[in-house]
Amino acid sequence: MKFRTLLNGFRQKLLKWRVEWEIFHRIFPHLNRNANTGYPFQTDEELLTACIHGDLDMLHRLKLLERQADDMGEAYGRAFRFIVYRDLNRRMDRYLRHVQRQLPARLREPAFAS
Repeated sequence: MKFRTLLNGFRQKLLKWRVEWEIFHRIFPHLNRNANTGYPFQTDEELLTACIHGDLDMLHRLKLLERQADDMGEAYGRAFRFIVYRDLNRRMDRYLRHVQRQLPARLREPAFAS
């Protein structure tokens, strides 16, 4: 159990490092036109549009996955969906914990603030 806790802590720190490095060393310099780091946006408005497209793409992929998992056979499809959602939820939980640490205490969701 101690190893799992240590591993989760390492994963959380790695995610924080990766996210903050990309924000401060790639996205912000790109938006400020101090560097061209290859993103498909040039302005804050275009970044917002890219976020909206990312959200819609994710929803589309989830619906596609559900639909196609149904064609894999009932038992296999259910087992497959269980694994996919377990993995996605674990990753999302790490992002949510990162967000909680960036927010003022009054705005945090207690379930993810640990």
